[in-house]
Amino acid sequence: MFDLAVIGNAIHLMPDKESFLQAVRLVLSPDGSFAFNSAVFVATFIEEIESVYTQWMRPPLRIPGVTKERRRAEGKPPVT
Repeated sequence: MFDLAVIGNAIHLMPDKESFLQAVRLVLSPDGSFAFNSAVFVATFIEEIESVYTQWMRPPLRIPGVTKERRRAEGKPPVT
Protein backbone atom coordinates (compact mmCIF):
# COMPACT_ATOMS: atom_id res chain seq x y z
CA MET A 1 0.00 0.00 0.00
CA PHE A 2 1.14 3.53 -0.77
CA ASP A 3 0.43 6.81 0.99
CA LEU A 4 0.74 8.86 -2.16
CA ALA A 5 0.24 8.35 -5.89
CA VAL A 6 1.09 11.11 -8.37
CA ILE A 7 0.60 11.41 -12.11
CA GLY A 8 1.78 14.57 -13.79
CA ASN A 9 0.02 15.94 -16.83
CA ALA A 10 -1.05 12.59 -18.24
CA ILE A 11 -4.42 11.58 -16.82
CA HIS A 12 -6.12 13.09 -19.85
CA LEU A 13 -4.24 10.52 -21.96
CA MET A 14 -5.69 7.51 -20.15
CA PRO A 15 -8.11 5.72 -22.50
CA ASP A 16 -10.14 4.28 -19.60
CA LYS A 17 -9.97 6.78 -16.76
CA GLU A 18 -12.43 4.89 -14.57
CA SER A 19 -10.30 1.71 -14.62
CA PHE A 20 -7.16 3.74 -14.03
CA LEU A 21 -8.67 5.48 -10.98
CA GLN A 22 -9.90 2.14 -9.61
CA ALA A 23 -6.34 0.79 -9.91
CA VAL A 24 -4.97 3.83 -8.09
CA ARG A 25 -7.49 3.27 -5.30
CA LEU A 26 -6.35 -0.36 -4.95
CA VAL A 27 -2.74 0.63 -4.24
CA LEU A 28 -3.46 3.57 -1.90
CA SER A 29 -3.65 3.14 1.86
CA PRO A 30 -7.04 4.09 3.32
CA ASP A 31 -5.84 7.61 4.14
CA GLY A 32 -3.64 7.88 1.04
CA SER A 33 -3.71 10.77 -1.42
CA PHE A 34 -3.79 10.91 -5.20
CA ALA A 35 -2.46 14.06 -6.87
CA PHE A 36 -2.75 14.80 -10.57
CA ASN A 37 -3.02 17.62 -13.03
CA SER A 38 -4.16 17.83 -16.60
CA ALA A 39 -3.86 21.49 -17.46
CA VAL A 40 -0.77 21.41 -19.62
CA PHE A 41 -0.87 19.68 -22.97
CA VAL A 42 0.05 20.74 -26.47
CA ALA A 43 -0.86 24.36 -27.23
CA THR A 44 -2.52 25.19 -23.89
CA PHE A 45 0.33 26.43 -21.72
CA ILE A 46 1.06 30.06 -22.38
CA GLU A 47 3.61 32.16 -20.54
CA GLU A 48 1.00 34.57 -19.16
CA ILE A 49 -0.67 31.81 -17.10
CA GLU A 50 2.50 30.39 -15.56
CA SER A 51 1.87 32.05 -12.18
CA VAL A 52 -1.70 30.67 -12.09
CA TYR A 53 -0.45 27.18 -12.91
CA THR A 54 2.30 27.44 -10.28
CA GLN A 55 -0.18 28.52 -7.59
CA TRP A 56 -2.62 25.78 -8.62
CA MET A 57 0.04 23.06 -8.27
CA ARG A 58 1.45 24.31 -4.95
CA PRO A 59 -1.04 22.47 -2.65
CA PRO A 60 -0.59 18.99 -4.24
CA LEU A 61 3.17 19.40 -4.19
CA ARG A 62 3.05 19.94 -0.39
CA ILE A 63 1.41 16.53 0.18
CA PRO A 64 4.66 14.52 0.35
CA GLY A 65 6.10 16.82 3.04
CA VAL A 66 2.89 16.81 5.08
CA THR A 67 2.67 13.02 4.80
CA LYS A 68 6.31 12.65 5.87
CA GLU A 69 5.75 14.82 8.96
CA ARG A 70 2.52 12.98 9.87
CA ARG A 71 4.26 9.61 9.57
CA ARG A 72 7.19 10.85 11.64
CA ALA A 73 4.77 12.01 14.39
CA GLU A 74 3.13 8.56 14.31
CA GLY A 75 6.54 6.87 14.69
CA LYS A 76 6.40 5.43 11.17
CA PRO A 77 9.16 5.61 8.55
CA PRO A 78 8.95 8.52 6.10
CA VAL A 79 7.64 8.20 2.57
CA THR A 80 10.57 7.69 0.21
